[in-house]
Amino acid sequence: PPKIRQQVVGTKGRRFFKLVACNQKDKQNGKHMEVLGSYAPKARSNVKELRLRFSRVKFWLGVGAAFSPGTRQLLALAGLIPTPPPLFGWRTKGHYDALQKVLEKRQAVHE
Repeated sequence: PPKIRQQVVGTKGRRFFKLVACNQKDKQNGKHMEVLGSYAPKARSNVKELRLRFSRVKFWLGVGAAFSPGTRQLLALAGLIPTPPPLFGWRTKGHYDALQKVLEKRQAVHE
């Protein structure tokens, strides 16, 4: 089964990630079928650069490719999939429900 994952590229202190489509059994930084984009979190300037080939990412999502939690966040940031709910735990207790209510109020106002 295919999987969309991030491959670590770059030098120490200047890391960036390639989003690739690969088989689940392939090594993390091993071979891949296709490069779908790149993500460069520039720590010094606090800028995050995300480049994607939308048509190819949509193709792999349509095929049923799985993805890791980090990749899920990036795809949600790009608007390709819905934003995942926060992880459960004491830090997020009650926040998700409160955010949902705020979003519903905003949508009601804009309609």
